[in-house]
Amino acid sequence: MHDFELVVIPDPQKRLVRLRLFDQHERPLAVQRIRLDDYSLDEWAALLDTWRYVQHYAGRVGDGEHAGSASAVDPLAEPGVFLGQHILGREITTILDQSIQRRTLLLRLPDLERVGPPINASAGDVVDHDILVAAFARIPWEIARLELDHKPLMERNVVVRTVTDSTKSGDPLVLATAEKMALSKEPVRVLAVFAEAPGSRPLAMRLERENLFCLFEREILPKRRVEIDVLCHGVTRTILRERIKAAGGYHLVHWSGHGHHDGLELCGEDGGRDRITSRELIELLVTAGGFVPQLFFLSACLSGTFAGTHDWTTLYARLRDQVATRPDELDDCPGGQSLAEIVDPERAAGHTGTAMALLRSGVPQVVAMRYSVGDRYARKLAWWFYKRLLADNSKTTTADALFLARGDVRQESEAADVLPVDHANPIMLGQPGRLLAPATIRSEQMHRLRPRPEPLILGGSRVLDRRELFVGRSRELTRLNQLWLGADGPAVAILHGPDGLGKTSIAAEAIHLWHRQFDWVVGFRAEPGATPLSIDDFYRQMASRLEFNSKPYQETCERRPGRRIYLEPDKGLRGPERYQQMRTNLVEALRDEAILLVLDNFETILEPVSGPDERASIDPNWDELLAVLGEELSDTRSRVLLTSRYRFAALASTTCLSLPLRPLREVEAGLYLRNDPQLSKLLYAPENDTEARALIQRVLRVSRGRPLVLEHLADLAGDRPALARELDQWQDRDADALPELFASEAEVNRQAETRDEQDNQEIWRFYSQHYSAEFERLYNSRDTTARRAAAEAGRRAVACSLRAGESERLGSAIDRSLTGPADPALSTADLAMLARLLKVATNRPSEPEHAAPPEHAAPQPDRAAARRTREPSIGAVHVYSKQGVGVIEHMTGGTVFSNNRNDDDT
Repeated sequence: MHDFELVVIPDPQKRLVRLRLFDQHERPLAVQRIRLDDYSLDEWAALLDTWRYVQHYAGRVGDGEHAGSASAVDPLAEPGVFLGQHILGREITTILDQSIQRRTLLLRLPDLERVGPPINASAGDVVDHDILVAAFARIPWEIARLELDHKPLMERNVVVRTVTDSTKSGDPLVLATAEKMALSKEPVRVLAVFAEAPGSRPLAMRLERENLFCLFEREILPKRRVEIDVLCHGVTRTILRERIKAAGGYHLVHWSGHGHHDGLELCGEDGGRDRITSRELIELLVTAGGFVPQLFFLSACLSGTFAGTHDWTTLYARLRDQVATRPDELDDCPGGQSLAEIVDPERAAGHTGTAMALLRSGVPQVVAMRYSVGDRYARKLAWWFYKRLLADNSKTTTADALFLARGDVRQESEAADVLPVDHANPIMLGQPGRLLAPATIRSEQMHRLRPRPEPLILGGSRVLDRRELFVGRSRELTRLNQLWLGADGPAVAILHGPDGLGKTSIAAEAIHLWHRQFDWVVGFRAEPGATPLSIDDFYRQMASRLEFNSKPYQETCERRPGRRIYLEPDKGLRGPERYQQMRTNLVEALRDEAILLVLDNFETILEPVSGPDERASIDPNWDELLAVLGEELSDTRSRVLLTSRYRFAALASTTCLSLPLRPLREVEAGLYLRNDPQLSKLLYAPENDTEARALIQRVLRVSRGRPLVLEHLADLAGDRPALARELDQWQDRDADALPELFASEAEVNRQAETRDEQDNQEIWRFYSQHYSAEFERLYNSRDTTARRAAAEAGRRAVACSLRAGESERLGSAIDRSLTGPADPALSTADLAMLARLLKVATNRPSEPEHAAPPEHAAPQPDRAAARRTREPSIGAVHVYSKQGVGVIEHMTGGTVFSNNRNDDDT
């Protein structure tokens, strides 16, 4: 039962709003009349878009008439006084402020019905009925206070809940379903959707997702009958529908992503953006799942605003959740807007309008954000809310759980963690009470928290375990989710690119995200420098893992021993026939059950030198197996994920999803700094700590988006002198390795237009420059040991330079070798080969086009044409690199290091 009810009555034609306060017995207590034109646009902006107002105007408070008062440290103080004295009015605010006993203020709004024509249209300041209703729903009533030195209502134990006229009593059938569910003790099913529309780049979603899942794993699932499913990376309507249908509906939906006045963003089926309205979403949930969820939690975080960052100062401020430092970083400042623009719900970045639309569509309870919220606050609030609602034994109501969670975040957070305005952000709409009451029984989902069988990789390696810190890679994971995991997608996906870009980390993330879709996950890891995994050992280990864990496989082997994946050679089955039978048996096992097969770091099974892009396997039986897996598993639930420096020639003629990797973008690298325990101490050091700020900036610039470099520098971050020395070494080594992180705005826009075509080329260019410099340094040392290392560096320089279209760099180095002092180690034949390679490098002849390796998603014709003009064909690279390797071998005495060496050891 609520204690107070505040009824909002808008009158747009007279440009006023009336407020009526009633007690719990519906007896009138006070009336307030508000004329819209009595107050300035700045004052309205402070209430209707509080987040933007604070960003623009918080700084002026400390220099004004209230310097040194509460308003100087709390940017919500002045808006709170304005709300308490002039909008609610002193009489209503005094009544609400009389006690510290917890009590509820029910805010009742009229329905959005477009009542009456717009007023004052000729003046261009149109404020109609619906706009006023939506605007008053966004007002943070909890910040109201009588004086600057008084506490706001949120700290006086006032719980605010919002309804509309038609939703005050709720849908009786929906409420009856909730009661029936509570009595049946069926699992409370939770769907967490992290909707990432193309171009939105919600960088902190992974942190929010992992934070939430850890809470469920550690505190809710062990003692409550709850099940949670997660959707992320390229969520479309089809993916959403299939997941809801498979689960049989969800009782609670947590939605994190960008929202509109009435709509949430998804990925479109065509790869673009898709806005789904609240009514469409509820229809989808009911059609696929059979009932309306009892609770929606809508979270809209600010991390998407990092997308336009193109200078260090702005990135630094945003990483610290600070106000943007340039005036143009925040558009539409209140001083330049009309009243209609300020109150227009379409201009708000939060979820209030969507929440009201969900309420009207039948959802009993909705928790939402009035406007965008700092990502740290969003994570903390969600964590505490679900802990209070589902984990605690107190069985609190939904409204109280939100109220308590807001207090928990306020008490535990330091100033650097959250923005003051965030505390005014959450809003509760809908019915009172506790509609979700899971039984105190251990969740069945506890059995599927980890991929099975364990350990994932025999021998003790944990490289494919979930990473505590993982940022970016949204593009690659989205393509894996939409194309590779799709029902008609390719069965084999390969992540390829040079060392240090995080191929293994992406594979580990894919396992962590999607292992529940498979019965079993079997991993193999080829360690650098180790003996390559033989095909017989692979079949033997695969058979052993399934025979020990899979009952269907055990039964198959008992009935038909010839169906075992590994078959010992005997007189009746030897040679090619034996390998063919083992391939057939493996495919049959992958058809019988959903199995995820992960082959990590598998360039070790490839020939050491057979071209820079596509390589054949040392053992042809590997090639035959990979080709069969690509051809015959697409219509099954099993999938194969490969990571390698190079592509596999065996997969060139089959349907395969090929994903080349690139370094992290600057904002993704910045997010790594923000969430690493040691680097974040430097990032959040006091503003006057110029040493910390300089070190953080250097880490960003030196790492250039390479995850392994970031990880290495993070290990040194606790020792500032050691970190500085290491940065000096990296800076000297990589001074010209990559372009600056922050180019001009025009350059950023130009790169964005061609990024898809150039991503792979940029990676090769970087390694071309790196290995060319290493080759010159090692070769010119004249030391025998260094010469041997130069062989490997030179071999890689040839391959990467030609692949990146930077043959002139290698040509310049060779030219210096030809024109400089004679090297006694070079014979006449060596010099002739050098001259031949120089001709190739500086004047590459034209040749017939060679088809690029097929990808599951073919490029558009104009993009394919652009590629052909930028880089040599695959065939050309193969031919020239073989010539180049021959030269390098002659120059260095014919010694070429093993292809298994790590780049950083070269």
